[in-house]
Amino acid sequence: MLGILLIPLQLAATVTATRYESTTETDMGSAPPRVTRTATTVGGGVVRIEVLEGLRPRDPSAQSYMLLRIKDSKTYSINSTKQEYSEIDVSKMQAQIISAIKAVGGSMTFSGINYSVEDLGGGLTILGHPTRHWRMTQAMSINTVLGADSTLAATESTSDLYFATDLTLPNHSAAAVDTSSLAQFQGLTPDLELAKARAQLSRLPKTLLLRSITKGMTRTAGVETTTASTTSLTKIETVEIPVSFLEVPSTYKKIDMFPLSKPDLQR
Repeated sequence: MLGILLIPLQLAATVTATRYESTTETDMGSAPPRVTRTATTVGGGVVRIEVLEGLRPRDPSAQSYMLLRIKDSKTYSINSTKQEYSEIDVSKMQAQIISAIKAVGGSMTFSGINYSVEDLGGGLTILGHPTRHWRMTQAMSINTVLGADSTLAATESTSDLYFATDLTLPNHSAAAVDTSSLAQFQGLTPDLELAKARAQLSRLPKTLLLRSITKGMTRTAGVETTTASTTSLTKIETVEIPVSFLEVPSTYKKIDMFPLSKPDLQR
């Protein structure tokens, strides 16, 4: 009898999570602004991100989402329509791209990586929560060589960030800028530049980011491209969800999301 009772209990295993909905408006300058609505669910040491509307996937019928495992920063892209998934190691992705470029006699180097953050004091009240206003500026140059072609791109951006002062989120590395993202530049740029950037990013609050307003510029071969985006949280709620909602389905097939080959790079 006890064994019979355990079966529905196992199937009904749930976890308490926090679900956030946000809206992002992106202006590329050359086209009408694009609005994207996203849902982020955080629970059990996992972050699930899914686009509710606004993006047009290659396959309109595809149902997909992302999972981020906080303890080891592993990220998974999951296509539930095709029952496939891929694992993305953010810290190694850049190195893999560099290796593929070197395989065809090319190179990629980063320089001038510079991050700066500034506490501007009290900010807006968003969704009833007081915020602290921070400003982050960042810049870097990327030099890519493929055969006889060389491209130097310089990027700059300024972000106004509004962090809640009353919503602390332990174990939620996505709540603030995660300095581990700088690991992708390890070995590709001077250690001193990385150390300075990491020190600046570590100053940002480890609380929920309620709004970010970013303006950026990329200069390549004398041509400047500007972008502007605003992301705002529109809803925060506590939900009870199945544990499986935050797991990679065991029956799904693992695939390579970013296959790189010499023909691809030479195009």
